[in-house]
Amino acid sequence: MGLSKRNKKKFTAQQILVLLGSLAHNVTIWARHWLAQTSHKLRELGILRLVRDAFQSRGCIVWRRGQIREITLDKKDPPAGLVGPALKALLRPANVAINLGEI
Repeated sequence: MGLSKRNKKKFTAQQILVLLGSLAHNVTIWARHWLAQTSHKLRELGILRLVRDAFQSRGCIVWRRGQIREITLDKKDPPAGLVGPALKALLRPANVAINLGEI
């Protein structure tokens, strides 16, 4: 997660950085688990490759009344084809539309 070196002067600041790094790691693992239920390719990716390749897709989120209603991923972005179908299956119960389009 890029937090291998912690040079904060205050001990509490160092602790917060460690906890944030741990939280980022755990959320990434959970997201991989959720998305891998429908995409076997995502299951094989390690944490660094998942963050670098799959989680850096370009897109647009449409909010209505404080809820996500639509996510449009750039169809020209290679990770969108990998993440899009998995997101569609994951977010279907929440009535969130996942589209591949031009951004």
